[in-house]
Amino acid sequence: MSSIPTRKSKPRKPRENKGSFKTDEHDVLGGRVKVFRTTQSGLVYQMSVWFRENQKYYRKSLRTENLQEGIELSEEIYLDLKSKIRNNEVIFEYTSKELVDKYLEHRKLEVSSNPNQGITEGRWVTIRSQMKHFLYFVGEKTKLSSIPSYKFEEYFNHRINNPSYSKNKRPVRMLTLLNESSTINNFYNFCFERNYLDNKSKPLFPKNKLSKNKLIHSRQELTNEEWKTIYLHLRTWGKSCPPKEKEQKEFIRYFIILLCNTGLRFGEGRQLKWEDLSVKPPTSTDKNPCLYINLKRGKTGKRVVIGRRPDLYKKIWKLSKHTKPNDWVFCDNDTGEPLNRTVYYKYWNRMLKDTKLDEVDKQVCYYSLRHTYSTYRLYSGVDVFTLSKNLGCSVHFIEQHYGHIEVEKMRKELTQDKGKEHYKILVDEPVTK
Repeated sequence: MSSIPTRKSKPRKPRENKGSFKTDEHDVLGGRVKVFRTTQSGLVYQMSVWFRENQKYYRKSLRTENLQEGIELSEEIYLDLKSKIRNNEVIFEYTSKELVDKYLEHRKLEVSSNPNQGITEGRWVTIRSQMKHFLYFVGEKTKLSSIPSYKFEEYFNHRINNPSYSKNKRPVRMLTLLNESSTINNFYNFCFERNYLDNKSKPLFPKNKLSKNKLIHSRQELTNEEWKTIYLHLRTWGKSCPPKEKEQKEFIRYFIILLCNTGLRFGEGRQLKWEDLSVKPPTSTDKNPCLYINLKRGKTGKRVVIGRRPDLYKKIWKLSKHTKPNDWVFCDNDTGEPLNRTVYYKYWNRMLKDTKLDEVDKQVCYYSLRHTYSTYRLYSGVDVFTLSKNLGCSVHFIEQHYGHIEVEKMRKELTQDKGKEHYKILVDEPVTK
């Protein structure tokens, strides 16, 4: 049996020196400054200084072959650099990508399961996504000091007219742009505080509103008629469909009803597992059963959500083939994996088209269900603090976004007919001569 010939390996060439080897080194100012030569620089002297404030070496060619001249020049440069640091001037320039990485690393340290002590993992992911849009706008290798402040007046139009670089190609809403501009301002403040950037570079975003054809209407609650239209349509939209499509539509149907009766966010509802759900049966003191949701993966951390329609538990249970504690509630019955995001939007958009709700003068989306829940809970008399705990947001947020509901409740209370005596008091009588 003949042996297989082996290829003879060529002898490896010795590694060439890249120029980092110092051939001549001298300490200046007690060792705070190094003056040296390298094999690459030849006879020309260079200097390096370690700045603890920036955790970085400053290195510069002195452009002289005379040692004494190089030492004197390095002392002058060092004193000038220290003066700039005292005056909060920038001596190092980073690329936009390097600064964004530093900012994201800093915000990552704030991630906490307790929203009162930091930010959640979900919030950090949002910030990371927003900074990706920023880098696409300015360029990853750009020095931010070279970008004029007025360039950011183009940012909103850039985001609206360039959706191709984003996976989400839906129209960009004004609220999204305002949130991004806030994050970018926070990023710049971070750079100013650490002397990574001169504060003259602060971005100036446009103050004027977008044109009507570009601006997407803000999310609003569904009216009684709109919700009734959706609810009745959901009862019949699974008929005359292939088995797989019918199954997916039933899951989406219960998902929609759940969100409108609990106030869960879209992402929170998708991440539910069976171990998170339970039903509180009626008792002698409380005859109303309710749905308990032990939310472990909420946008603002963990919380307990108390919802209406406890019957949904059994209905989804019967529909699903995966009901172990660690299984997903809204899943693909064939694989047990969570329903794909595209499935939710495909059937939601189809439902809007079938009911003609895509033609109304407002944006009807999954978030509208949470907004509807919040609005009608306030109208029914639920206090703001209790609602904020259930929704996983602050009292200030509810007062800021739903204050008009309290005004409307006061208006009805003050203008309703209280009888003849109250009527005479509340309504001005004509003046008699």
